[in-house]
Amino acid sequence: MSTLTLYCRSKNDTTDTNGSGITGDWCLSKKRLEENIGSTILLYSKGGDSAYRGGTISGFSESQGSHLTPRFKVFFKEDETLVGDKRTSFTRKKGAANPVSWI
Repeated sequence: MSTLTLYCRSKNDTTDTNGSGITGDWCLSKKRLEENIGSTILLYSKGGDSAYRGGTISGFSESQGSHLTPRFKVFFKEDETLVGDKRTSFTRKKGAANPVSWI
């Protein structure tokens, strides 16, 4: 299993009524998501910062809309011990369209 790191400057993730985290829409591989249910997810606002949110991937759903490639929302069980995590050194290049990294 891998750790999914998402760099979301807009911080458009939410929390559902059960307290689970939900990401925004991301261009991800459905197969890779299926293989990584139970893995760690970390959310960063930019490269070099520590994670502002994290947890365990519990599921995903394909997003609605007219995207050229499939996009998914990722559901995760919140784990507050992951806030502040710095395990990745990803540096987002200006104009990067999909700042996603599996580590």
